Amino acid sequence: MRAVLISLLLVAPARAAITVGPYVQDVRPDGFTIAFETDAPVAATVSLPGHDAVTAPGTRHEARVEHLAPSTRYHYRVRAGDAELDGGDVITAPEGPHPFTFVVLGDTRDGPETEQAVIKAALAESPELALHAGDFVPIGGDAAAWPAFFNAERTLLAGVPLYPAAGNHELYQDAEGANFRRWFVLPEGGRDARHYSFRWGAARFVVLDANATGAAHADETRWLERTLAEKNPGPTFVLMHQPALSMGGHCGAGSDDADWVALFERFRVRAVFAGHDHAYQRLERNGVRYFVSGGGGARLYDQRDSCPAYDHAAHRVYAAEHHYLRVRVSGDRVELAALRPSGSAIETVLLDDLPLVAGAAPPLDVAGSPLPRRWPLAAFTILIVAVLGGILRRRWSR
Repeated sequence: MRAVLISLLLVAPARAAITVGPYVQDVRPDGFTIAFETDAPVAATVSLPGHDAVTAPGTRHEARVEHLAPSTRYHYRVRAGDAELDGGDVITAPEGPHPFTFVVLGDTRDGPETEQAVIKAALAESPELALHAGDFVPIGGDAAAWPAFFNAERTLLAGVPLYPAAGNHELYQDAEGANFRRWFVLPEGGRDARHYSFRWGAARFVVLDANATGAAHADETRWLERTLAEKNPGPTFVLMHQPALSMGGHCGAGSDDADWVALFERFRVRAVFAGHDHAYQRLERNGVRYFVSGGGGARLYDQRDSCPAYDHAAHRVYAAEHHYLRVRVSGDRVELAALRPSGSAIETVLLDDLPLVAGAAPPLDVAGSPLPRRWPLAAFTILIVAVLGGILRRRWSR
């Protein structure tokens, strides 16, 4: 191992700067991945006591460190050519019941100063992992925007694994999400499918791609049912970008996601987290709590009164404020706090296991619903032009 390491370092260029990261990904009980980028092809090393991971020469580096102990804090360092960084501390995932804290944030795009304040406050919670509800960058096809995101959040991501949901902005000018797939190292084939699941102790996390339509949505729904049907001793949390229920600018997409909502209720999901609408919201439907956390930095949205009946019936709290969520899990007890960057609370909620109430909510049909959330901008433009054209024709015909 030492001979291989020395030979790789000898072929490295004399100088190579680390331009992005390092950031931690895909943490498991026995290891994790450290990702980073350099400005020139170079062999790199991620070192921690008793373990080294060497990457092949290149500018993109994903070093997998394995054979570690669960629930253990490890300090790592990164070396690439002449560049060496004091990376950070990572806690491996637990096995079995284990109290832990995680944070949720979303829609960090377009708000660098606010994003920094949210990240600083979230890091102070000492979370073991973070969930991001999507819209990391304004335009997913903008190659320069992604390094800016990772460097802006480096203080958090150097030691806390980020588990992302793909937002609609990630697909702007990048319909296949190539940049999303490039930058995130996701478990269970999530890099290709953009939906995946993982466990942290007794808790199960399920991440969905709410951008999928047609056959892709149907395939994802079948995968979701199989995943939720697997036995799990602890609470289940779901993460997606576009919310099924919302009173924000986009309203909820319940008519699109009725099959998902039915599964959330059938398998008694503890909480569903989403973004997309830039505010904090708590909604409840048939015993399942839905949280919209789109206050990570983007321009805030006021509450919308013209949303469908199923959104109104589910609505409990709406706060057009920048924030993050702190979730503490201890056995079956789950406590959630919606917190401003200052640390003051919007509200605190105990997510106890509520009984299901059949027939207590309006049906998730399309009647009275706004335009589907997945319509592209071009479709809205065509609709507006058609409506205006019809109005002008009527006036000219008089």
